[in-house]
Amino acid sequence: MATQYYFISDMHIGGEGPLDECEFENELIDFLKMLENEPGNTELIIVGDAFGLWELTEIEGVEKLKTIVRSHLALFEQFRRTGAKIPITLIPGNHDYDLACDPEYIPLLKEYGITLEPKIAITREILGRRIWIEHGSQHDETNAFPDFGNPHAVPFGWFVVDSVVNRAGKSSDYGRGNWLKDIQSVHPMEALPHWVFSNYIYREMAPMFRYALLPIAVFLTPLAVLIAGFNAEEYGLISTTFFTDLGNYLLNIGGFFGGVVSSFMLINAWIITTAALAAIPIYLIYRDIKQTLLRYGIQKPSEIVGQKGQHYVEAARKVFMEDPGVAAYIYGHTHAPSLTKEGDHFIINTGSWLKRLHTVRARLRFMPDVYWPSFEMSYFKIHDVDGRLAIDYNAWPIETKLKLTPVERIFTFGRRKTDEVDIPERVYIDPPHEAMRDSPATA
Repeated sequence: MATQYYFISDMHIGGEGPLDECEFENELIDFLKMLENEPGNTELIIVGDAFGLWELTEIEGVEKLKTIVRSHLALFEQFRRTGAKIPITLIPGNHDYDLACDPEYIPLLKEYGITLEPKIAITREILGRRIWIEHGSQHDETNAFPDFGNPHAVPFGWFVVDSVVNRAGKSSDYGRGNWLKDIQSVHPMEALPHWVFSNYIYREMAPMFRYALLPIAVFLTPLAVLIAGFNAEEYGLISTTFFTDLGNYLLNIGGFFGGVVSSFMLINAWIITTAALAAIPIYLIYRDIKQTLLRYGIQKPSEIVGQKGQHYVEAARKVFMEDPGVAAYIYGHTHAPSLTKEGDHFIINTGSWLKRLHTVRARLRFMPDVYWPSFEMSYFKIHDVDGRLAIDYNAWPIETKLKLTPVERIFTFGRRKTDEVDIPERVYIDPPHEAMRDSPATA
């Protein structure tokens, strides 16, 4: 029995076209090399979605995995070397669900030092406590399997990957900046329309239109304040003449520069006036559309993330209630690393090794959010520290350049990511209460 466990998930290795690129392959190899030096009582557990088998639509059966091996041979050779030193266990996720349906994958993975357990959840023990481990897709209705292990019983998410993700990956080379290949990093799935619209505005829109609209967008807010102040002075709501004098000054600047300023002021004034006249009916229509979408369960991505996160909390609470001897509930799937204390227990999301896209609010409210790319290649470790059960969190370092367009940089200047993780490097798991220790479930 191991006395320390490492947990990673959601690498999504493999796919067609640009989706086959593994940007963190060297880092993953280095991580596996590090584990070779760990003592023999160590086990690495990959919590699902190690491979992008759903992303291979033109190949059938175990040939999918053989194709991935050929494309990433150095990585699999390192799996073999590390697996000869410590046990490596893999459970299926939704993107590599095929692993749960075909027993031929078991000997094939064994060749590379990986033990496949084709189960929806597994457990491990350490210091008399249990660890519950599952990928987590069963608590996401879009990716829940109605009959786990049945190759024909696939969820809605499979059709999305088959018809949207794969085609986007194959078409990525045609875009400006090859951004479509990052579609695997968009979570939740419902955020796809927002992400596509953001990339159209900041990347795909013809540069002539984008840079022509940029100064208009920049001056729109200050000019709206100027017009509001002018009208307040005109109707005696305020006693100053500041806004009137400033407006007259800007309109009477001579020369080429003055003509440019006057043109921008007139264009923005027309936009503001039109928007003001249409504001009330647009707002009423917006409210009605929002209420309609809510009736169908369609919400903002941030609201969806919160709701889906609650599903995992409820699933973990159920596990803790049925077996108080479980110290930690571990899952992946959502690509967002987290560590939450629940009484004497912990809920752990292992995160992802894929690129993560963080939403950053644009400086101008009517501009779409910017999706800020980063790598947070998370791994957790549960181990015995002088007779106490400890959870360590780490993020494997990677050198990557921030790839934002100049317009994205302008509109997010000084802004920070809204979903940065704040996980302590180490926490200790408290011993169970006496009532729990003596409960029938742990006897």
